[in-house]
Amino acid sequence: MATFDPADLAQVRAAAEAGKRSLGAGPRTAIVAETTLTAAELHPGAPEVRVRMLSPSSEPRGLMIYIHGGGWVMYSIDHYDRLARHLADLTGWAIVMIDYPIAPEHHFPEPLDCAWEAIGWMEGPDGRAWLDTEIAVPSRRVLAGDSAGGNIAAACLLRARDGNGFPGDPRSPRSEVDPSSPRPRQTLRNLPSFDGALLVYPVLDHDLDRPSYFRALFPADIERDEMRVCWDLYCPDPALRESPDASPLRAASLAGLPPTMLITAEGDVLNSEIDIYAAHLAEAGVPLVTEHFAGIGHGCLNLWGYSAEVDRVIGQIAGWLEGVGGR
Repeated sequence: MATFDPADLAQVRAAAEAGKRSLGAGPRTAIVAETTLTAAELHPGAPEVRVRMLSPSSEPRGLMIYIHGGGWVMYSIDHYDRLARHLADLTGWAIVMIDYPIAPEHHFPEPLDCAWEAIGWMEGPDGRAWLDTEIAVPSRRVLAGDSAGGNIAAACLLRARDGNGFPGDPRSPRSEVDPSSPRPRQTLRNLPSFDGALLVYPVLDHDLDRPSYFRALFPADIERDEMRVCWDLYCPDPALRESPDASPLRAASLAGLPPTMLITAEGDVLNSEIDIYAAHLAEAGVPLVTEHFAGIGHGCLNLWGYSAEVDRVIGQIAGWLEGVGGR
C-alpha cells in the first residue's frame, strides 16, 4: 500500500481488501467459532467487536491471540482468515482474532481499548466458557500482531504488565494522572498474562524522522507519507501520540514483558524503531528472538505459499512457539 489521499480511503480499502482475497482461501480448519462482543462486554458506547477462533483440533498446543495489521484504517479478521488458518494448521495452536474497530471511524484509543477489553473478556468466565465449548483451553498463551496490529499488541502487553496500566497503579511506571487521556480506561477484572509475544514489523513510535523512513526499498508496500496519513487518521491529536498506549517505544521500561519474537522486513520504514525496541528489550533482560524477511518488504506475512522466504520465516515462528513455556 502506497500513500493515499484520505478522501480516497474507501477506494484504497476496497483495492487492498481485493488484494487479500486474491490470495485465495486458507486450509480447512477443524474448529471455527465466532462470537460478537457488545458494549456490555466492553465499555459504554463501544462498537461491536467480533472474535473468531480457528483451531486445528479440540486439544490445541497453545492459544495465540492475533491482532491484524492495516495501518489502523483497513482490513478485518475476514481478510486475515487465510493467514490464521495457515498458522493454526502449521503450528497446532488455536488462533483467536479480534476484529477491533478501525480509524477514522474510531480514533485512538478506541481500537486499542476494544482489543484490550476483548482480551480481558477471554480471560473472564464468559470468555473461558466460550472457549471451553470448542477446545480444551491450553495453558500456553501468546499475544501477536503485525504492523498496526503489532502496535496494539505491544500496547496491550504493557497494560498487562502494568496491571491495567492505570495512573496510580503501584505496578505501573506511569504513576501520575495523564490529563490528556480522552476518557477513563475500563478496569479489567480478569487481567491477562502472556507466555510470549510475537510482533511482526510492528509500528512502535510516531516519529517519522528516524533513518529507516528515508531508506524505503519497497515504497509500494509502505512509505513515510503513508504512515503520516495513517497516524493522522488513527490519532489526530499529536499530544496523545506520546503515550506508550500509542507509541509503545516510549514506555519508561520494557522490563517484565514476556519472551518476545520480533520480526523485521527488508527495507521497511519501521526498522529503525523496531531496532531500538529490540535493544530496549535486551537491556531490560527480556528473552528475545529476532527474525528478518530477506528481500521482501512490509506486509509480506500474508504471502505464505507464494514466497519461499515468507514460508521460511513462518516456519521459524512455529519453531519458536514450540519453545514458549506454559503457565
